[in-house]
Amino acid sequence: MFNRLYCGTLLNAANVSGMTDPRPTTVAPRPAAVEIDGAKLRELRQMAGVTLGEFASTCEISVQYLSQIERGDRRRVSPPVYARICRSLKLTGPRQRRTLLKAAA
Repeated sequence: MFNRLYCGTLLNAANVSGMTDPRPTTVAPRPAAVEIDGAKLRELRQMAGVTLGEFASTCEISVQYLSQIERGDRRRVSPPVYARICRSLKLTGPRQRRTLLKAAA
């Protein structure tokens, strides 16, 4: 038999048999988000002569999501979305890709 104090409650073999493990579980880390300059994205998209809908389709994201990014309502995107945006704008080199990154204030 064991006795353990957990959150003010004395636990023993009799009252823990149906309980799950009270210890917190670890959560897998999410990939870091990329902070993107929405105004620059809009400028590059318009210079390319592509509509919001066409560009969203090419990037495999919704028009609403792309619009939120361009307006600055969403400042961070996942690395895969960032890569698709860069590929759609034909930003291939590392220096070119950095043009979309938000400058640190």
